[in-house]
Amino acid sequence: MKLTVVISTSESETVWNALRLANFAIDQGDKVSIFLIGAGVEYQKGDSEKFKINDQVEKFISSP
Repeated sequence: MKLTVVISTSESETVWNALRLANFAIDQGDKVSIFLIGAGVEYQKGDSEKFKINDQVEKFISSP
């Protein structure tokens, strides 16, 4: 299956969950694209100890 995740906010929990969904889908064998729009382009600002956004991004980028 093909999945496109659109991130349009920089709100930490929302971005973190969107990236977790993308990584889960990849683990299930799906092809995933992420599209950043609006405030979503500033997703890294929300990285914190509770919502480790950068860890999820690294996992997504390193996926085959």
